[in-house]
Parts: sequence; structure tokens; C-alpha cells
Amino acid sequence: MGRFSLAAAAAGLLLGLASALDTSVTVSLGKITGAHCASGESVLSFKGIPFAEAPTGTRRWAAPVAYGKISKFPTAGLDATNYGYMCPQGAGEYESEDCLSLNVWAPANATATSKLPVRFYIHGGGFQQGSGSDDSYDGCRGASDGNVVMVTINYRLGILGFMALPELKDSAANGTVGNWGLLDQQLALKWVKDNIAAFGGDPNKMAVYGESAGAYSLLLHMVATGSKGLFSSAVSFSGSADAMAVDLLPDAYKKGQVVAAALNCSTASIATARGYQDVADCLRNSATPASIGAIMATYLTTTIQYLVPVVDGVVFTKHPVLLMREGKSATVPITLVTNAREGILEISGEVQKNVSLDTSADFISIMRRFVSVPKSFAAKVATQYDKAKYGDSLYFSAIFALTDVGYHCPALRTASAMAAQGLTVRLMQLQMARPTNGCPLQLGAGYPAYLYELWDAFHSYDIPFTFMIPYTAADVCNFTSAERDLSSFMSGMVSAVAATGAPVPARSASLTAPQLLNLTWPAWTPLQSQLILDMDVNAPKLIDTADWKSTCQIWDDILSSNIALGTQDPDALPPPAARSPPPPPGSSAAVVVASAWALWLPAALTALALLF
Repeated sequence: MGRFSLAAAAAGLLLGLASALDTSVTVSLGKITGAHCASGESVLSFKGIPFAEAPTGTRRWAAPVAYGKISKFPTAGLDATNYGYMCPQGAGEYESEDCLSLNVWAPANATATSKLPVRFYIHGGGFQQGSGSDDSYDGCRGASDGNVVMVTINYRLGILGFMALPELKDSAANGTVGNWGLLDQQLALKWVKDNIAAFGGDPNKMAVYGESAGAYSLLLHMVATGSKGLFSSAVSFSGSADAMAVDLLPDAYKKGQVVAAALNCSTASIATARGYQDVADCLRNSATPASIGAIMATYLTTTIQYLVPVVDGVVFTKHPVLLMREGKSATVPITLVTNAREGILEISGEVQKNVSLDTSADFISIMRRFVSVPKSFAAKVATQYDKAKYGDSLYFSAIFALTDVGYHCPALRTASAMAAQGLTVRLMQLQMARPTNGCPLQLGAGYPAYLYELWDAFHSYDIPFTFMIPYTAADVCNFTSAERDLSSFMSGMVSAVAATGAPVPARSASLTAPQLLNLTWPAWTPLQSQLILDMDVNAPKLIDTADWKSTCQIWDDILSSNIALGTQDPDALPPPAARSPPPPPGSSAAVVVASAWALWLPAALTALALLF
């Protein structure tokens, strides 16, 4: 890409792209040098680009500070040939608090006037783990196949990303608290908006997409203070803005107090006795990476303590669901994707722990490990998912229930609210591509092929297809033509959304299957067309949502009740006569973490043993 300098003083930027023999670009802070993709695509990669100052010391548990306020690129420019550190999520070798970096892949022949569509990916992991620097998110093939610019990011996770305490309110950021990781994402969006033209991207054609917590994040950005105008379209894979996405402030404070106690900084008296000014000073200066990492590693096995974004009254002035219902979403087209059997892996994970699943009470208990099922609704929920309707198996009852409450119902809720606002909304349910060889690289673990024949598309199933793993791993795994077709469609769909807002990809070198071209996929409307694209790669079709709506009514009722009461755990409230007035509307939820796929094989085999 020949270095290209643009007279853009008005924009405050020096934009540059290299020739096919050069691998550097110039942005406002200086030169960035990347590398050609080793996989052979005519694409350049730029890795580990810092977008924020290290969130350490006084910047720990505070809104991020844009890179360049304190630090500068080296005089010779930034070497962007290697990924940056992962954000802390336990005690990993490649983790550091100085982790706020992003990665860019761009076609090698792009110039600063190319104005290519941009794909901005937010990784999942339950807000507790994951990294945009994971090789599974490599953008070389996707950028080449779609002629787009691709971006992945890191953001603070778990305790460092989402802990809330009154003492941690950031007065320099309007008193926000607990949404540190979400603010990292927002700052990364701003960096890309300001600088992506240097890589050949169009800042006005940027699709934000994410999976699981990444999808929760983008839905939250649809209503978050400061996020509107930073992207032009969105694709949510297994997302929600309610059931598992946010905590109400009092609930978040309770979790924060547990963490502060574990770090021996729970009260002002303890902090001052240890020689610190206050709780915040104690937390920021006494908590070591090792002590924080130990707690985070423990919390990864204890879902009730997962820390998530917070309805803090600043970033979110109300519960996100209420903001959506009030028509306060960003006015961008959005595509909502869910997998047909989202709940399989999470429920199998509980079965692995030898959790009893023999009675209706067991069923309610296992559901409460993930979502709110108040006592006043428990009998109705148990009746709706009676095992007689699911092959006489409470295992399958729980799978379908978690799929509904965590994914399908939030998608319907979001679609209804946003369509009523006038947004262009489309829904898709993804089915497993068949036949399948159960490729270990496709799914990250060596599951036997027969397992995939018994299961359907589960939580995180869509990730390898969206990042074109059936093509990038073709030399070591015999993917089927159906899997390659699905991958071409999924990646092409996101690229099409970035380019036009509509999730209907055009024919490309890899997307040639006639049934996947020129799809009829109507937008969702409040009163008329409320159809979902059922994505069976061999025979996609439109399906009605009547059954979904009927199934979702009880979960809608639970959500509305919890929002009105101001808590995810109404059973813990005192009797009505003893209650104080409720806090501002909101709810909390335990978060389902999309753990590493390799952890779930024993769970899957255990579950199968129970069924056969």
C-alpha cells in the first residue's frame, strides 16, 4: 500500500497508506508498521496498537485515558507486528493490565481514499475472559474475502473491568462506576472512527459485531451515553441487553464489596489502618496483579460473582430495556442472530458437576444458576418446560429453557422495541451445518463427530464460521461443503452489513451456493412482518415467531417484575411492609460465560450418558 499523505489538517490527522511493498501507515500519533499476512492473502495486519494509556495506578477502576495524552509512539514509529497483552483474567503468562490495544487487517491494495467497509469485533467470554488477540479471530481471510477492513480489540474484564463501589465513582467522568470495560470499548470505537481511514476504511461504514458478551456489549452501546454515532450498523450473535447483560447498581455494589473484602480493603477504617487514604486508594495501590488474578481465577468457577456492566445512572440512565422501549436506541440497522440450541453447553457444564436433574425442583435450581426464576414464577416455569414436552428429559427441558430466556426471548424483545422506533431489524436462527465431520479446529476441541450429529447449533457455534475457519484450517481438517458454504455466508453477511446495512451478501469467490444468494429476508416490523430467517445452510427458510412469542411471555413477565422491584433476586427482599422505596429501575443477572470449548467435552459425554 503506497504511503499516502492527505491534507487533512482540519481533521487533525495525517492519513497514510503504503504501496504493495510497504507495510506502514501514518495516523495522528505517527507511523505504524505492520506485516503481510503469513497465510498468503494480499492483506496487511497491524497488531497491538494501543488506544488507551495503561489502566494502572490511579487509572485502575477509572474511565480510560486516550493513548497519546501521556505516552507517545517511538520516534521511529510503532512496531505493530505482534499482538499486545491479553487483559487479566486469571494468572496467565501473556496477561497484563497494560492491555488496551486493538488489531487491524486491511487489503494490501487499499488507499486512504478506498473507503472500504469496516468490521469491528467485540469478543465474548462472559465479561470475564477472552481477547481480541486470539488467533481464532485472525482477520486475514475475512478482509481478503470481503474486501473490508477488520478490527478486533481488548477491553478490561472481570474485577478490573466491571467492579463497582461507591468509593470508585469516577468524578472526572460524571460519576460513572463499574462500566470500565464498556468504556474501553467505547474509546476503541472512537479511535477507529478517527483513524481507520489511514488503513483504507470508511469511518461511516462500520459494523460493530460481537458474540455472547461481545453481543451484549454492542446492544448496550445502542443505548449507552457516548456511544451513539460511533458505528453505522450492528450484528449481534447470541446477544441480550437484559437477562444476562447488566447489574442494577445496588446488586453490583454487593459484588464489589465481596471483592474489596477479599483484597482487605472493604472499609475506610481498614484502609486507613493499612496506611491508605481510603478504600479507593487501598484498592488501587495495595491490590497486586497476583492477588487480583487469584480472585478472578476463582470467580471463573463461581457464576454468581461474575461482574458485568452496571446501570449506573451515567452510562445507562435507566435499565437498557427501558431505554430501548422508550425509543432511545442508536438509529442504525441491526441484525440479531441466535443459535438453535444455545443452552446445550451451559447446561452440560452443570451436569458435569454432578448436579442433580431428576425433579422439577432440580430443574428450577439449575436454571437459577444462570438467570432469575423468582419463587412466585417457579411453578409456572416448571410447568411450561415439563419434561413430557421434551422427550421425558429435564436435561432437554433445561436446554430449551436457557435457550429461550438467555437468547431467543431477548432477541424478540430487542427486535420489537427497535422496530417500534423505526429501526431496520432482522432476525436469524442458526442451525448446525450438516453433514459435519466434527472438525476439532472448527470448534476448538476434539469432540467426536457423532456428538455434532446429536446436537444442534450451540452457544459459540457461529464464531469459527464468521471468521472463516473452514477455509483457514482446510489443510488440517476435512470440512464439508456445507460448512464451507455456511462460513462464506456468515462472514459475507457481516461484511454486507458493514457495506450496506443489509445482511444479504453478494456472490463472491467463496460464496456461490445458489440457495444462499439473493435471499428473501424481510425486516421486522411492529405489526406485520415478524419473520425469522431459519438458517439451514442447505435450505434456508422464513419461519413465524408465534411459538417464540408464546414461550417468551413468562420470561417477559419475570423481567418486568424484576425491573419494577429493582433487583434480580426478589426473593432476597424483605416483606413488602418492611421495604424501602425501590431504587431506579434495573435488574441484574448471573452471567453465562462462554468458556473454552475444550472444557465441555466431559460435560457433553456425561450428558449423553444420562440420555442413552
